[in-house]
Amino acid sequence: MGIHDELRAELRDAMRTKDQRRLAALRQVESEAAVLKTAPGFSDPVDDAFYRRVIAAYVKKMQKAREEYAGRNRGTGEPGQEPFWRARERGCAKSKIVR
Repeated sequence: MGIHDELRAELRDAMRTKDQRRLAALRQVESEAAVLKTAPGFSDPVDDAFYRRVIAAYVKKMQKAREEYAGRNRGTGEPGQEPFWRARERGCAKSKIVR
């Protein structure tokens, strides 16, 4: 069974068990593969190596997004820092806002 077949089986299982997180990740991998396959000039074979590259690129992209998200100060205890939505809720236009 190739990687594409395994992805399809996992996708069906995620739908059946209503596992939304797994379903979203699997759909995104399939979407990334579809974008690459339909790109102009694409001539590579769609095999296990292709899906390994797609999955590796997706994992790298998600790790980068996680690092960028974690690197932002989100009002986690530093004095004078609070998320912008809390300042808006309190009506503080002049408070120190972190975005």
